[in-house]
Amino acid sequence: GDFITESMLSSCVVLVCLSCLVALSHAANSPIIWQFHSANDVFEWEQMLDKGTRFFKVDPHFSSHKFCTSQSWYKDAQKRGCFPLSHDSPSESVAYHSLDDILQFLKSRSTRFQQEKAYISLCFKDAPKNICGVLPAAKSWLSLIDDFFGEANQLVSSLGLDVEFIFDGSATPTAGNECLKDRWRPWNCTYISDESPSEAFHSNDLDKGYDRFQVLDDSENILTWISSSQQNWGKFSNTSYPLMLWEPSDQKVIQQYGEFFRNNQTPNHDPGFVFNINIDPAMFVVYASPFSQEGLNFRNDQFLSAKYPQVTVIDFSSMSGNGAGKYLITTYERNAQWFISTSRFTSPLRTLENISTQPLNFTLRGAVNAQYKLSSASVDKSTYISICTSLGVCSILKVIEPGRYQMYLTVELTEAISVTSILSATAFSCGTRVPCVSALTLDAESAQDASCQAYLQIFVVPSTADSLKPLSTVMPKVCIQTSVPVVGGDVATVELLEDVIVDSSVCNKGDFLSFVSLATEDDSIHTGIVCTSPMMTAIRSVVGQIKNESVLIPVRSDVGRNSKVSVVLQRGVPILMEVHDTGYCHNSHSHNTRAAPTVCAAAPKATENVLVYNVGSLDRWIADLKDGTMLLSSCGRVQHGAYDQGTLPSVALYSTDDSTQFIEAHEGLHGDITDKGGCGLPLPFDGIVMDSWTLRNQIPSELSRSANQKLRRPRTGLRFN
Repeated sequence: GDFITESMLSSCVVLVCLSCLVALSHAANSPIIWQFHSANDVFEWEQMLDKGTRFFKVDPHFSSHKFCTSQSWYKDAQKRGCFPLSHDSPSESVAYHSLDDILQFLKSRSTRFQQEKAYISLCFKDAPKNICGVLPAAKSWLSLIDDFFGEANQLVSSLGLDVEFIFDGSATPTAGNECLKDRWRPWNCTYISDESPSEAFHSNDLDKGYDRFQVLDDSENILTWISSSQQNWGKFSNTSYPLMLWEPSDQKVIQQYGEFFRNNQTPNHDPGFVFNINIDPAMFVVYASPFSQEGLNFRNDQFLSAKYPQVTVIDFSSMSGNGAGKYLITTYERNAQWFISTSRFTSPLRTLENISTQPLNFTLRGAVNAQYKLSSASVDKSTYISICTSLGVCSILKVIEPGRYQMYLTVELTEAISVTSILSATAFSCGTRVPCVSALTLDAESAQDASCQAYLQIFVVPSTADSLKPLSTVMPKVCIQTSVPVVGGDVATVELLEDVIVDSSVCNKGDFLSFVSLATEDDSIHTGIVCTSPMMTAIRSVVGQIKNESVLIPVRSDVGRNSKVSVVLQRGVPILMEVHDTGYCHNSHSHNTRAAPTVCAAAPKATENVLVYNVGSLDRWIADLKDGTMLLSSCGRVQHGAYDQGTLPSVALYSTDDSTQFIEAHEGLHGDITDKGGCGLPLPFDGIVMDSWTLRNQIPSELSRSANQKLRRPRTGLRFN
């Protein structure tokens, strides 16, 4: 079933009550994780590993010799056929990955697979009838798997890989396939309740091959799970494998099964529970946040009916006393009144403790429809918060202590730097005794010169004593050109603390690195990244094209609207994150399982309410966007995916001692909501929702830059270097 009915839940309650005394204390420590389902486009594996995936499932689809000649990798002299990786019936016009591509990927990432355990389930599709018979097709099918079995074992043994293959689908010794019971040992198999021998639920009878069934792997049928729980999970309560559920996408179902498992787990089953998912891992850990121990999906009455969220993080870790720590600052509007909220959190962010919520005692002129930006900067042992609206009014607050703010200065940008309005203005630390602000501005020139959609400017906020003096700019005004009119944008800037090598040029210590994101009328996101030296007359392009030393042409990088960005330094390395709504989910049940196009060859389409993230180190952004021919995707080096559904996201990165993490806020979906992209439906909430999940592997390595270069490029669609 696709959901758990009320009558089914009443059955679950009985089980919960019977088991809670023995299970709850143990279950809190048992992992609830994910398997990447129908992971047939191996170009995605690099990112999936970086996102923490350790379980993969692929669909080797038995195909005829005639079909296989359409695949460039097919070289079988015996004309036995092949196994393209495709859940649905493959098409001759599409280039697919093969089982050999998996082995090549394992080889190219051997160091990582030596250090981290991985499981790869092989769900064979379209097997010949009577596998154990004498027909040529059956013999070809068996011998092809024999070949792969030998090659995979040899690779794992020779390189010392900690990788285990598991048979699924038609390669398990079910009724009629008894000849497989001793074939391909010691690889184990999944047990599916309505397909596998019922006796194997309890028995490990070697003679019948029941010992091969070691992984309980069932669908979204709550009655099946209730039956298994009533039998104390049979032999699977004592195996070294997690229990597996396939393949929910909606938050309601994920949380129902998470609750069911938590309350019905046996005390001695440490491997936990795996959701076989088609959605991005970030979306899974957000949706499963009460159980996954990996994410945050915060909904609180404090933010009920609230709109237009903006977030920033301030660090008071050096503060003496109980107030030391990191704090989330959130601004929002409710019932025509603006508020500022302060919440303390631990890192990684899993809970929020509200310290104070208070109305803003000044008017946010121009903050209509979320046209404003909240940011913060620490300068000369002081912390400042900046709130800049589309009318060019920047209110600079000084943080006395978390929850206490004092108006420092109000800057009228429209007068100070002659702009008519701004798309975004973000405060940052810039080596002076007061904050700097980077701004995307619109002015009379941009109205007259259609080639300039906006301007990038950086200036120093004056001290209170100099508040009447003109703003001091620290870079020339940069014209930004796009071929489609701009409807929104954001900018974040950081001062580099050390030299950063960018291809053959260098962004020097003390330079400002500005991360620009623009949304255009055609639902596209455009990215530009530039370095500038204070008071220099020229800028250097990191991503995008520079013309005439003062014109930036950003590259089209994604599809969507309402883009927001953040940038921080992690051990001197710039980490950049962008979020937007109306995005595209590369991973969904439909997109993962269809025969064409493959995931990495698909052309993204803007989809209402889909929230998307892009995050990675500067060198990964350069690698994916430097020549402007490839959109960001789950197949590149910048981590990318759909993480929730809603509108008007805001994001703030922050650094810890050993990693970069973040907090995101957006308006939730409510009312009669539908999953228009089939991406995974969230629980409804009329207000502000806050998301976070653990960011991994943001600092680049040689392995992460080279692994996918060893794989074949797709025949059509996205190009992969």
